[in-house]
Amino acid sequence: MNTSLVSIIIPAYNRAHLIKETLDSIAAQTYKNWECIIVDDGSTDDTEKIVNQYIKQDSRFQFHSRPSNRSKGGNAARNYGYELSKGEFINWFDSDDIMEPTKIELQLNRLTGSDFDFSVCQTIVFEENINNIIGIRQENLYSEKPFESYLTGDLVWLILAPIWRKSFLDKMDSLFDETLKASQEWEFFSRVLFKYNKEYDIINKPLVFARKHTNSISHGNDIQVKTAHYITARKKLYLFVKNNNPSKETIIYFGAYFTSKFKNYLKYKNYKAAFNLLLDPLLGFRYFKLIFKVKLIFGMVLFVIFGKGESVFSGQKYKFDNE
Repeated sequence: MNTSLVSIIIPAYNRAHLIKETLDSIAAQTYKNWECIIVDDGSTDDTEKIVNQYIKQDSRFQFHSRPSNRSKGGNAARNYGYELSKGEFINWFDSDDIMEPTKIELQLNRLTGSDFDFSVCQTIVFEENINNIIGIRQENLYSEKPFESYLTGDLVWLILAPIWRKSFLDKMDSLFDETLKASQEWEFFSRVLFKYNKEYDIINKPLVFARKHTNSISHGNDIQVKTAHYITARKKLYLFVKNNNPSKETIIYFGAYFTSKFKNYLKYKNYKAAFNLLLDPLLGFRYFKLIFKVKLIFGMVLFVIFGKGESVFSGQKYKFDNE
């Protein structure tokens, strides 16, 4: 009989109106040996009051505030919760999503006695209430090249889907990047998959329900700010992989991504952002030929002077992007 402790880590910010459903779904788990660590990110509503009601009824729930010396945001809350955790297994979760009652039991059974370091399940996406189903987040959770597939968006899972061995996570140089406000899950899971050369467990069954709405912890409404963080995440990941023999698919992805964002900035006359992207990483992108770098510079000059220069980039066709 499995008795391993599972640590469920939840960052929360102003979730008083939603967190009850999340905590109810955790309390209803068929597997009983868990701790649920809620880390508040500075809520101004009744989130703490509601969580304390659960703590009075069930000591497996915990409430903690993000330390003032840690960065604001869900990433710092997730990392801090990990530092507090005592479980052999980790399940990060969000404060507005829902677990199917057998999630922990089924995934833990697959991990116990196996060589798998994590188990991933299917995710159902819903809007407003759990009866309003939009669909499955992604049907296929398997790839022969999981890193490349996750990089390009052909393989997707959300933060709530995996359960991880803590002993495996302890070997990572870092967990969630606390400077990122968007694309942080993608950046972290990409780093995991780049170094991971074993099979991981897949349960082709929906065990989690992800709520779709615009008021998530890490995503605001400013598309320019989000785009800047998407780019930053990819810059960081490129620096992480470039000296470790990245595959051809990986090189193509990064070259296409940075070039596309550069062209978009020029098109919408955001020349400062375009110039910064040109300096780093485009001109330093070791896989671009010199002639192409010259074209990038010439294209920017044309846009700045004449407000157009699309012809310079003609013939550069790319298929990519998972935002």
